[in-house]
Amino acid sequence: MVPAQSKLTHLAAALLCAVFTAAPFQTPAQRTIDSANAPVALASHPMPLSEICDDPARLVGGVVRCRFQFESELATWNPYLTRFGSDEYRALRVWGDEQMLWKREEWEAPFAVLFVRRGSDVAKVLDNAPKYARFEITGRVRQVFLDLPWIEIESAQRLAPEIGEGALLHASRAMQLIAGRQWQMACDDLDRALIGNLPESARTELLRLRDDCQAHAAKRN
Repeated sequence: MVPAQSKLTHLAAALLCAVFTAAPFQTPAQRTIDSANAPVALASHPMPLSEICDDPARLVGGVVRCRFQFESELATWNPYLTRFGSDEYRALRVWGDEQMLWKREEWEAPFAVLFVRRGSDVAKVLDNAPKYARFEITGRVRQVFLDLPWIEIESAQRLAPEIGEGALLHASRAMQLIAGRQWQMACDDLDRALIGNLPESARTELLRLRDDCQAHAAKRN
């Protein structure tokens, strides 16, 4: 027969084991900040995703507007201690609109994963989005976990100007030529990249690169 004190000890140990098996231990920096007990912050204009990700805690509970470039839809992910389970939500991995995808470091580092409720009207807008498609969305920062914003998309609109595959190919080639100091050839590829209907920020940056290449090419002549 097991003494009562021993039974209590075993029960406490079992409960602790269940807690730590069900969810990973959270350091103070990893604890979830939930919109249920956070101040509301509203954004009346699009914010760069980089700005949202730099300090997401100040936006918890608030509606943000941002623009992104679609990278892919995740088949699976770990919801950790958030509300975003795969049965109820789809997860989209995206680049910020400010990311210049012809730069390798930008291409390899999508800023965020955003979530949309399955079967919702807004989910239909995002259905079958091709890679590089641009959207402006409003979303609510539901939680911050692992220092990341967990944003639920509430509305979405596709934007016409985008960095297409052709523009990206020529701009990426131009970057390689610039690294090799092949200024005139880089100018030619940048001119080809600029033909498309590009977002204004991307066009401005490509024009800056072309002007710089032209200046270097002129010095050689």
